[in-house]
Amino acid sequence: MHPITIAVADADRNRCVSYEYAFLQAASAVSLLTNIPTRNNFNGEDRRKKSRANITRAEDEVARIKRLKPNVLFVDIDLLSDPDCEMLKAMRQECPETLVVLLTNEEENEDLIVKALEVGARGYLSREAAQQHISKVASVISKGEFWVPRRMLGKIMDRIQSRERHWQVTETGV
Repeated sequence: MHPITIAVADADRNRCVSYEYAFLQAASAVSLLTNIPTRNNFNGEDRRKKSRANITRAEDEVARIKRLKPNVLFVDIDLLSDPDCEMLKAMRQECPETLVVLLTNEEENEDLIVKALEVGARGYLSREAAQQHISKVASVISKGEFWVPRRMLGKIMDRIQSRERHWQVTETGV
């Protein structure tokens, strides 16, 4: 079995490093793809460190992920700067083989989480639980499954059923 390739996208560099460290401590089935230079791959003229003022943070992340080609990408919800999740839509368009998992706070905006799931995120994990469960989540997601806490399933199903009722009313004109 090939290792699962993983990358992390987070606006907070220190938090990103802690997630990446958790991956490095994980099982051997996980292979981390990172921009962080190590002793083995240090390049003093690393182009990723140069300013790219002509593109947005989201465009830069999408380009980075397109270059790295991970199986699973953990994206911190802070990178979703708009309620329509344009970054995730672009990620799906440019990197359809990469499966996305959101990293959130427990009290994050549930509407944003549900919207992200609607546009292609495969699940979400609280930042607090990430250190413990990150490799298990990557394994589950890479098998084509979803990772959504049970407490959120009811809200997701309510939203789906609400849409179905709306479509039925629209189709019948009632």
